[in-house]
Amino acid sequence: MKYFLIGLLLCLSAATMAQHAPTSLRKRISDDEKTLSIKIDGVQNGQFVHFDQSFDVSGMNQLQKEWLTFRAFQSQHVPVSVSEIPWLILLTLGIASLLGTLLIIIYQTQRASQMSAVKGF
Repeated sequence: MKYFLIGLLLCLSAATMAQHAPTSLRKRISDDEKTLSIKIDGVQNGQFVHFDQSFDVSGMNQLQKEWLTFRAFQSQHVPVSVSEIPWLILLTLGIASLLGTLLIIIYQTQRASQMSAVKGF
């Protein structure tokens, strides 16, 4: 029985390993302050990915360029690495911490007003 279970587990693990298609992507992003070129080639989850586009980014700041890069990668269902959009991630973390702080302040002021109402009663 023990050997049967071991054999079954080995078969299941081999089957699950075979289901994961290899991912091999080459990503190239170049920016010369006027044109942002994004090129993605390779295989992701068994599907061929080919994306080669250039965008006019004159007058855009770094955050807008990173948002454009994020949207281009998202349209191809390709994950973006942290090194490709650092300012966008920093902005997201800043907004999340600001909202967290705001929620804590609101909670504390409501709790303080409830406590003062109880003391006055």
